[in-house]
Amino acid sequence: MFFEYAIEPKAVSDLGDLQDLYRETGIYQGRLVSDYPDQRSGFCWSKRVLNSSDRTWRERQLVTELLAKMEHKNILIPRPELPWNMENDDDWVLNARNVLGQQSDAFDAILTASTEEPEKKIVRYKSMDNDHPLWRWPPRCECTSEAMVAVARYLFRYSTEIIFVDPHFDLFYNKKPKEKYIEPLSAFLNAIFCGDRGFKKVKRLEYHFSGSEYKDNGWKDKVIDVTAWKELCEKKFAPLIPQGQRLELKCWLPDYSRKSREFMHTRLIFTELAGFRFDHGLDLNPTSQSVDILREEQLKSHWEEYVTTPWYKPHKESPITVDGTAHERSPGIDRPCSPLQGNR
Repeated sequence: MFFEYAIEPKAVSDLGDLQDLYRETGIYQGRLVSDYPDQRSGFCWSKRVLNSSDRTWRERQLVTELLAKMEHKNILIPRPELPWNMENDDDWVLNARNVLGQQSDAFDAILTASTEEPEKKIVRYKSMDNDHPLWRWPPRCECTSEAMVAVARYLFRYSTEIIFVDPHFDLFYNKKPKEKYIEPLSAFLNAIFCGDRGFKKVKRLEYHFSGSEYKDNGWKDKVIDVTAWKELCEKKFAPLIPQGQRLELKCWLPDYSRKSREFMHTRLIFTELAGFRFDHGLDLNPTSQSVDILREEQLKSHWEEYVTTPWYKPHKESPITVDGTAHERSPGIDRPCSPLQGNR
């Protein structure tokens, strides 16, 4: 998961503190900074940092260059949807606190120059270190729907091409619905499409899984009751997907004609922007698991493996498509522009 922090400009007014922030944040550190407030307030976060201290011309130049690097490194996250009360324009902490009071998941923490209210996730920036639970990375992830959604929340918010991979995904066991996979996928779809900003639009939404199973002392093609799968999908998943959009369930078999006979193993959520590897999987389990951020080369490799030039053969029943039936609650809109650039 990505920790997203709202940071009081005064907390990083010192050039050394800002340099530390630059070194310790970024996609591959799992820590991002909310660009709060945005330019609509008159002064965005970067300008407030620049003006938070009396500086020489040279100091202003160095701070400006460092803030530009933070933007280029995709550390700053635009949050134009978050309110800013101009009547309290000189009280950044009050505005941020009000946002968190209204929307508890707006930030993972508010980091300040001096104010501390730990029970409200408001802590001093200088108290952050690798032992602090709000800063420590990588975190462990409980194998619950809520925890896995929290890991991918940022990707769901900004991405338009979303890929799930779990080789063991199945909707039935002994002809009974397999809730350990149904419940998390329902939660993922709800998080993707049903945000406060209305239904988002996605270009690609796919779940990839293995079509092989070990049976009778050998690997066999899995028998898929397409009618039962479609009925369940129409009941459980279609109402969570807007009309005109689609989920594709893609089932794969090994392709022994390839020189490399690798087959599906890794459990993933990845998009055109970034991705995560889950140690256990995308199903419910009474344990916790480690989560790793995919490096750029890993992300490119997985796009090739599953999307651009698949490494496997499709199962004869693949893909199973799920067309959305949900009506728009409000005019469908695209998500805000992502601060990330695609890594494919």
